Amino acid sequence: MSLVQLFQSPALRFQLITAMVLGSLFQLTGLNGLVAYLKQFYVAVGIPATDAQYASLGPFATLLVVAVIPPFTIERVGRKKLFLIGYLIEGITLLLLTITIEIGHLAYWIPYLSIVFISGFLVGFAIGPGAITLLAVFEFYPQTSRTAALMTTSLCLWISFTFVVVLFPYMIAAMRGFTFLIFSSIAFAVAVFVYFAVPEIKDRSFVEIQQIFKNKKFCSGSHDSSNLCVQEISLETPNMRSSA
Repeated sequence: MSLVQLFQSPALRFQLITAMVLGSLFQLTGLNGLVAYLKQFYVAVGIPATDAQYASLGPFATLLVVAVIPPFTIERVGRKKLFLIGYLIEGITLLLLTITIEIGHLAYWIPYLSIVFISGFLVGFAIGPGAITLLAVFEFYPQTSRTAALMTTSLCLWISFTFVVVLFPYMIAAMRGFTFLIFSSIAFAVAVFVYFAVPEIKDRSFVEIQQIFKNKKFCSGSHDSSNLCVQEISLETPNMRSSA
């Protein structure tokens, strides 16, 4: 299936929108902007330059350690739960980072808390969106459309990546800590989107996953498929009915 056919397919429209949202917002929580300018950020919030170069190692060491967790938990916990846990951790730590930056002038030790919260942010990324996004997108689609779907999701990811990396230093210069309030809001918004729109696909067969997405419709009073109202219908599949 080509990209044009993917966008024209009504049967895959919900998967396509879900994957594009996850692929775009995956980066719009500020991840790579923060990582690219981490040392400069530490200096800007009040950590001495001599300490900043060593402080930059802490979050990345944490990321390396935590990155081994998802392979051992993904089948036990489930994709949706890891998504939710990851984005909620990101949202909370970014909110705390906002507060830390804005009150950093009150005591010399407060800016050092930013190291803790950035490490926590990377923990949320590693156990949630960083490990699950492309895997979940892969499982959303039938074999014939997976290549086009992954290309579309990757394109969304790289566009948002470029957007964040280019604008991040300007946002910090203009808004300081309130930059992370925006990123925190996006993380919480994605968690809400995942809760309501992304199905749990753990322990489900390919047929069951496709049936779940088929039972999600774009609706309006006139059943116009262009309306972005998501209607949940029965998620019961023939296999579930027979087992009952």
